[in-house]
Amino acid sequence: MMARIFVLLVAVAAVLALVESGKAGKEGGKAAKKCAANIKKFEACLKKGYKAKGGCESGDGKLKGKEVKKCKRAEKLLKKCDYTCKKPEPEPEPEPEPEP
Repeated sequence: MMARIFVLLVAVAAVLALVESGKAGKEGGKAAKKCAANIKKFEACLKKGYKAKGGCESGDGKLKGKEVKKCKRAEKLLKKCDYTCKKPEPEPEPEPEPEP
């Protein structure tokens, strides 16, 4: 009797382990696709002129209300993706010329 219960518990544990491992792989793929799509949207916003909170490089254009709202949402979603944008590089100071 005890052997049957033990075998049943092992079988249930094995099935649960297989189901959970299958879910993790699929959700990881979905999350990666969502991140990639949000990165693409956000970078398009930057090109259009969206000024991000992180100090990212942006274009010269002006966005209107609905566009700004979409860009803010995309920026917020990127926090889950560990995305860091390209920040503008400071211009190097010219080296002073040596006196002869």
